[in-house]
Amino acid sequence: MATQTITGTAGNDSYRLVSGVTAILNGLGGTDSLDLGTSLRSAYSITLATDGSVQLDSLTTASGGTPAHLTLVNMEILTFNSGRDTVDLLTYFGKSILGTNANDILQSTSVNETIDGGAGTDTAVFNAKRAASNVSKTSTGWTLTSPADGTDTLTNIERLKFSDGGRALDLGTTQSGGQTALLLGAVLPGKLALDTSKQALMGAVIDLFDQGFTLNILAGALLRLDIWSILTGQSVTTSAPYTPRTLAEDTAIANYLLTNVNGAAPDATTLKTAADALHNETSQGAWLAQLAASTAGQTHIGLAGLANTGLDYI
Repeated sequence: MATQTITGTAGNDSYRLVSGVTAILNGLGGTDSLDLGTSLRSAYSITLATDGSVQLDSLTTASGGTPAHLTLVNMEILTFNSGRDTVDLLTYFGKSILGTNANDILQSTSVNETIDGGAGTDTAVFNAKRAASNVSKTSTGWTLTSPADGTDTLTNIERLKFSDGGRALDLGTTQSGGQTALLLGAVLPGKLALDTSKQALMGAVIDLFDQGFTLNILAGALLRLDIWSILTGQSVTTSAPYTPRTLAEDTAIANYLLTNVNGAAPDATTLKTAADALHNETSQGAWLAQLAASTAGQTHIGLAGLANTGLDYI
C-alpha cells in the first residue's frame, strides 16, 4: 500500500482514521489529536523513532478500521476506546524537540525530552547547573540526566548551555570545540587550557571558530600576541607584519611549543627544522596550526578523552 502524507495546519487539528492505511501524519502547529475510534490501546504498538517521530502500528492483521502503520510528526494526543483512553504523547515519551538546518538554540522545558538539532551548530539549553547534570556519550549522541530534566536524549547537538556555563560536544579535529582545545592546549603551559580559570578564554576562542576563523588564522593571531617572552622565559618581540621576529626568537618559540606538546625538549635537528619553518612560513600560523592538530597535539590535550566528556567553557 502506498504511503499517504497528511499535513495539518498551524491550529488545533483533529483526525480520525477509519480504514487501514500506511501514512505520514504531520500535525504542524497547535495541539493535534488522532481518534482511533473504539480500538483499545493494547491493539497498537506505540514507539518513538530516532528522528523524534512516533510510530503507531496495529498488532493484528485484521481489518475493521484500524490503521496498519502511521508515522506521527507534531502530534500531541491519541484517543482510544471511544475517547475513554487518552495518550498525551508529550508525556508518554517525553517531549520531542526538533531543530532545523540552521544554528538552533533549543530550550529544554520538561523532563525526558528527545532533542535533535539537525544540521548546523546547535545548542541545547538547560536550567540546571553543570555539576548537577550527568552527560554521557552514546552510540547516537548523548544523554543528559539531572533531577530537573530527568533523562534527555540528545542527537546532533554540538553545545550544552547550563545556568552556570557551557559545554562543547563538537570535539572533532575539524570542529570548533576540538580546534579550540588543540590550539590553546599547544600554546598554554601543560594542561592549563583545561583549568577552570581559562573557561572564559575557551569560550571566546570557540566563538571565533564558530564565526569562520580557521586554525591557521587564529594560530597566526596568537603568534602576534605579546605573550611569548612570558611563555619562553626569553626576550621575544611581538611579530607584527612589518616587524618580523629574528630566527633566534622563533627558535625560542619553537623550542617552547615542541617541549610543551611533546613533553620533552626537541633534539637540535628537530628544533632547527621547526624554527626554520616557523621563521620562513609565508602564512603565519601554519606551523603552529599543524603542530596543534598533530597526533602529539591531540595526545597532549587528551582530545579523545574530551570527546567522551565534553569541554567546559563560559
